[in-house]
Amino acid sequence: MDQDEKWSNAVSGNPRWLRGVSLFETVSLVVLVGNRLTMGYAGLASLVGPLHGTAYLATIAIGFSAGLSRRARWLCVVPGVGGLLALRAPRSPLDSGHPLPDVDGVVMADRVAANFPGAELPVTARSQGPRP
Repeated sequence: MDQDEKWSNAVSGNPRWLRGVSLFETVSLVVLVGNRLTMGYAGLASLVGPLHGTAYLATIAIGFSAGLSRRARWLCVVPGVGGLLALRAPRSPLDSGHPLPDVDGVVMADRVAANFPGAELPVTARSQGPRP
């Protein structure tokens, strides 16, 4: 395993990288807006602007390769706070802490099978009728 592959694996599976880069992106945006609203130093903007742009692109790249849910990946595209929003989004519906819908004893697998007749589900995924 070469050095580039080790770095890529360390970045893509680690939310700590996304947290650090997105936090830097947010802070740099606050500095840019604060500079614009108060002092307006061109030197500060020319220094922080490219850093913010690089952090924004890095947030998108790390977010799309970090194994996040589809919604979380697209939240990374939101400028300024997208990476932080993506970290708060659940990785999958099961990670949210809410169980899959169960209405009147019919579990989700039966509803999928009823709505999509061609969908074959394993017998273990189907309910055995209403729950007592």
